[in-house]
Amino acid sequence: MPTACGRGFYKSSSQDLQCSRCPAHSFNDREGSWRCDCEDGYYRALSDPPSVACTNCNYSRQRQPTQQPSFVLAGEAVL
Repeated sequence: MPTACGRGFYKSSSQDLQCSRCPAHSFNDREGSWRCDCEDGYYRALSDPPSVACTNCNYSRQRQPTQQPSFVLAGEAVL
């Protein structure tokens, strides 16, 4: 008979034999869970499997490159 997973672990299917640890930036606080919820400020797409780590909502804003000049000529930026 299958055993329920403890807090911080999940089984995404009743066919899974072993429990998996919640992925990065996710948690569950109940036994027998089939998924882990994302921490505040993080998300997972509906199409993502439960094994995918949650992503920071601000990631895209943090990773936007700043505009850099193509090259510098005598201390002046030339685009």
